[in-house]
Amino acid sequence: MKWAFVAGGTGGHIYPAIAIADHLKRHQLADEIVFLTTEKVLDQEIIEQAGYPLYAMSGSGFNQTGLVQKIKALLNFVKLFFKSRKLIKQHQFDCVIGTGGYMSGPVLWSAYLAKKITATLEPNVVVGLSNQWVSSFVNKVFFAFEESKKFLNKKKCMFTGNPIRQTILNIAPPQEPKTKKVCVMIFGGSQGAKQINDLLIQAIPKLSENKDQVSFVHQTGKHNYKEVLQTYEKFNFEHEVHEYIFDIAKAYERADIIVGRAGSSILEIAACGRPSILIPYPYAADNHQQENAAVMEKNNASYVLTGKDIDVEDFVGCLKELILNQQKRELFRAGALSLRHDQAAKTIVDQLMQEFRHA
Repeated sequence: MKWAFVAGGTGGHIYPAIAIADHLKRHQLADEIVFLTTEKVLDQEIIEQAGYPLYAMSGSGFNQTGLVQKIKALLNFVKLFFKSRKLIKQHQFDCVIGTGGYMSGPVLWSAYLAKKITATLEPNVVVGLSNQWVSSFVNKVFFAFEESKKFLNKKKCMFTGNPIRQTILNIAPPQEPKTKKVCVMIFGGSQGAKQINDLLIQAIPKLSENKDQVSFVHQTGKHNYKEVLQTYEKFNFEHEVHEYIFDIAKAYERADIIVGRAGSSILEIAACGRPSILIPYPYAADNHQQENAAVMEKNNASYVLTGKDIDVEDFVGCLKELILNQQKRELFRAGALSLRHDQAAKTIVDQLMQEFRHA
């Protein structure tokens, strides 16, 4: 079978697609795998590093303000539709899978009209605008959180959990730190997060008395790299600072505690059983990050801090509690692992191959 993945915009859309593609490649189930993604350089770098050929296409979502922007989004939809129709005809894909985002709609619609097997994956609790629409015509709708079911077409939808890359599934649940220092990993999604970087800069002086008990691995994104690096150096904390961490599995493996946003990557944190402090992006569409984080909090996997103006004392309090309290870390590890679903990629592939055989 020839497979196409429509994934771009954020790591939360791209990495589940890579996990499914990796499963196909590992089990030699694909004659061809191609990614259709955005023109963002980082999206293309992530896919290329995973070893997959890609086509980059421009576009924009419909959640725009202003008439001009909405007309532009509509024109982009039409352009994406015709460009993807050409690619589908050229490659003769058998199955096209979207993972949400503005590209999924026109590409999956084009594949559906070409009578290909189509599917979408919803990696967040709140179903995005694109997935709400495509779920009306695709063959299968897979979803990562049980809580999403109420938003979806019940005849087609199937709970699978989020596909997680094998390198992350292979990470053992953490034991107590091998060194005397607890390793805190901080990352704000694929773009970094200024809010989290700023919180950390304010928090570091307040953690001075714990300097010998903690080290940091920090993905800043492009914009706060120097500022964050200088803060660790000024207060003499053990640290590693990166603009972007491509080998995230190694970073997860080293981490005893993770601080991050609450996109679909939280299910990677859950899969490797790391206790976490989640700070949902306050402007996320439909407040979906807060809904994702609430699931982790309900399952005793995370502390959740919400809002545009988080009190640094609250952040430091959560951080100290996890650094100093072994029992709390163990409680959160168990809660995180209760959300692990390591057969998601296999289940999705099996279902779609079955659809193909019966088509």
